[in-house]
Amino acid sequence: MAGQKYRWELMGHMTVGIEFLLRFGVPLAGGLLLDIHLDTKPGFTVLGALIGFAVAVRRLIRQGKELQREEEEERRKERQEDERRPGPE
Repeated sequence: MAGQKYRWELMGHMTVGIEFLLRFGVPLAGGLLLDIHLDTKPGFTVLGALIGFAVAVRRLIRQGKELQREEEEERRKERQEDERRPGPE
């Protein structure tokens, strides 16, 4: 059972790169398409890149905080379990 939990956690971490690419790439591509359509190169491409990068970094920070909270909660539960176990007498 622990192995399956590890695999799910690993898959969650593996998707971070894909998610970053999508959050950065979609606004970038949108800006590029606008520039091509409106003939305003490179204004919207740069704007799309900046917006996409900001959104992607914001999400990475949030994910990091979530992981940190989960780890702290797990450590807290382990400490509580250790305190409940009877020690050697």
